[in-house]
Amino acid sequence: MPNSSREFEYIKPCAQSFKSVLSQVSIGTPNPILGRSNNSAGTYFFKISHMQHEITQAGPLLNHDGSLAQKGWAKELLLSYKRSDIKASPFRIKEWDYYCILQKDYGIALTVADNSYMALYAINVYDFTANTEITDMVMVPFTMGRLHMPEHSAHGDTVVNHKKLQMHFTHKIGKRVLDFNFPEFNSGKGIKGHIELEALNKDSMVIATPWKEDKWAFYYNQKINCLAAGGEFVIGSEKYSFTPDKALGVCFTSSKGKGKNSLLPNFALSPTILYRRPACKCHFS
Repeated sequence: MPNSSREFEYIKPCAQSFKSVLSQVSIGTPNPILGRSNNSAGTYFFKISHMQHEITQAGPLLNHDGSLAQKGWAKELLLSYKRSDIKASPFRIKEWDYYCILQKDYGIALTVADNSYMALYAINVYDFTANTEITDMVMVPFTMGRLHMPEHSAHGDTVVNHKKLQMHFTHKIGKRVLDFNFPEFNSGKGIKGHIELEALNKDSMVIATPWKEDKWAFYYNQKINCLAAGGEFVIGSEKYSFTPDKALGVCFTSSKGKGKNSLLPNFALSPTILYRRPACKCHFS
């Protein structure tokens, strides 16, 4: 079992970093780190007024008119999301699951997104020793919710069986299991992997954020941090292993958005990774 003292070693600096960032942000002040785009390139606004409210009562995410029933933050996914409750064009609904697993020398990120007008399946591999990243992805137009992504992070599976790759995010008792296979990754070297994630505690970070200009626009996201990770992935003949005493994962799941703009920002408090990008390819299908 994972060690609780190790969990604290990772959580404490994350909390301190978050506090430091917020201390530099004033409501309505342009900020390049956190925020909501005002349609000017590179300029963002971060408004925290709704984030002062902790959501403690379970209920539906949306009212009958499609507006947020409660605004604020929570430690668990208390508000029930249903895609069918959204009162908007299907083209404006965006759903995605994202996992990132990091160890001292390398890491991997897996993304499955149904943005309605297109789906995105992506794998990123980070080499912190060489300071490089490799990214390959597949885009599929006009999926319009056909991925049937889970409406709650605690149950339901995300399954992609595409002709160019397979990505399965499934639940087993006490664990999240990630299986993936992308033969064309990294110029045909291919990548295949199996990773299991186990939560170190029951708390997560959940936000339900409205748009001031459009009461029917919202951003709903859950981040499950500090997941002990075990497993491996293989690129060509090179194997990369994760052990629960050295590797941690984060899950951004049940992230749902319907916005006035075509793109939604992500307010994720994720590690900043600086790297060269020697390889990034996109496959259209």
